Amino acid sequence: MISSLSKRWSSIVRLLPCSSSSAEVLFPIIKDVIRDVEACGLSVHVLCTDNYPMNVNIFKLFSPSRLLEHIVPHSMDSNRPLFLLFDFVHIIKSIRNNWLNQIDYNKTFTYPDFENIQVASTAVFEEIRKLYKSDQHSVAKLAPRLTSKACWPSTLERQNVSLALRIFDESTAAALNVSYQSRYHTSTNSQTADFITIICNVWKIFNINTPNKGILHKDEFSVPLTYNDTRFMFLQRVVDWAECWRVMPDKRGKLSPQTFTSFRHSCIALPCIVNHLTGNCGYSYVLSSFLQNDPLEHHFGLYRMMSGAQYHISYCQVLEIERRIKLSSILKLFSKKPVEDSISLKNFLESCSSSCDQDSHASFSLEMYLSAIQGYSGIELNKQILQSLSFIAGYSVHAYYKHSTKCQSCLLFLTENKEMEIEEPSDSEYRLIQIIDRGSLKWPSSDVIDAIITLWKVFSSIESQPSIFNNFITGPSRSILIQLTTSLIEDEQAEVWRVMCDECGTLMWDVLAKLLTATSNCLISNKIKNMSSQLPLKPCVENTRKLKKLKPN
Repeated sequence: MISSLSKRWSSIVRLLPCSSSSAEVLFPIIKDVIRDVEACGLSVHVLCTDNYPMNVNIFKLFSPSRLLEHIVPHSMDSNRPLFLLFDFVHIIKSIRNNWLNQIDYNKTFTYPDFENIQVASTAVFEEIRKLYKSDQHSVAKLAPRLTSKACWPSTLERQNVSLALRIFDESTAAALNVSYQSRYHTSTNSQTADFITIICNVWKIFNINTPNKGILHKDEFSVPLTYNDTRFMFLQRVVDWAECWRVMPDKRGKLSPQTFTSFRHSCIALPCIVNHLTGNCGYSYVLSSFLQNDPLEHHFGLYRMMSGAQYHISYCQVLEIERRIKLSSILKLFSKKPVEDSISLKNFLESCSSSCDQDSHASFSLEMYLSAIQGYSGIELNKQILQSLSFIAGYSVHAYYKHSTKCQSCLLFLTENKEMEIEEPSDSEYRLIQIIDRGSLKWPSSDVIDAIITLWKVFSSIESQPSIFNNFITGPSRSILIQLTTSLIEDEQAEVWRVMCDECGTLMWDVLAKLLTATSNCLISNKIKNMSSQLPLKPCVENTRKLKKLKPN
């Protein structure tokens, strides 16, 4: 497959059926493909593949020294460079899989500290699993990206990059840092978070897919790459760090030699590719995501899904599907229905919203729930849940401000000053926000946090009584939760919210209802996900079926 470096365009240029192959067989075929593509007026700058041993051997054949190099003479013109790159999507999956393949129970990596390579640190995968177990049944999650499949992937799920990215995520690293300071009190949590942060930052550099990604996320690692970019110094430090890790005397707790080689090779090759494209080929910037094998993997997915969701497909199916794909790219389909018979999407959404409003205002009795929340004030609130609720409160303020008139006076009432000094970061409810914040997160005020805590305690009181909770979760749960919470806040904090904004005239009591709505959606959604993950799994009969098929009659 060929893929463009400047826009989202890709195309299959050759299909080669084979039962087995080798580097010596594929090497001249790849050179023929490069010649055919160049004959069409296109320029081949980069070859990208995964780190399968046969592909590594093909890269070695491109080099005159028969060694793995990131720049080799172009097969069409020896004066032009041809860059060899390993797909970082496969590399990040390999790093996670190597971590899981460690023979010790805790799945430990022993790596040099990034700031001081003379100091050894440990990244323990079991700490991630403990973190998931700690808030597995909570509706206010400290690490919302973690799932059971991400922590305990099956053999097939190890090929899913989205599960690997749930491990190498900023929220996971932040949650490990918070749990280290507030609950577990083990240094391995912080060291595991540091390791995740290193891999996460490298992944950001290799996964820049839009010109405005760094601006929208306010992340310097996600800005498009330019000539002699300062992030190339970070990649060079990563190369030195990986090399120190490779030569450490301890044979355990390391990446495999193949993963080490591809990881180091890609970190060296990317700056050279960017400098060549921006310095010699007229590119003003480079989006590194266009250098990955995502279009090819997407094409494989089309083959499988268009074959009836089969993983193993035949050669005839590939040819038939390829014809369909080409045909659909040429033909444009039009509806035969007259215009007056077409469905108006706007009218359909308005009818759905009106029906939802009618359902939300349906009458229901609160007497049963009022008796259930009598002891809500005695529910224990630990530091981990407090920081999670503070983060959710900040999201609720953002959700309101995003769809409101954006009044600055209202925003000052709902948020705190970000530049305030926190004397004890480990005990502050803003610790999680402080770690993740890049300048745009909302820091909710203490009054907003108190209201969200009241909502959480009401939800926890109902959740602790199964007979009442069954009626609650099957009914208008959000409306019940909001009404119960507002009735309690009216008794305890009415004077705080019964004020009006001087600038826009908005009553803060109405704003409170919208904040509670966003938080209720979050808590109820997390509870339903928890209930779904606890459903009994169907017995696996796949192994039995295979065993019967392989046994002689």
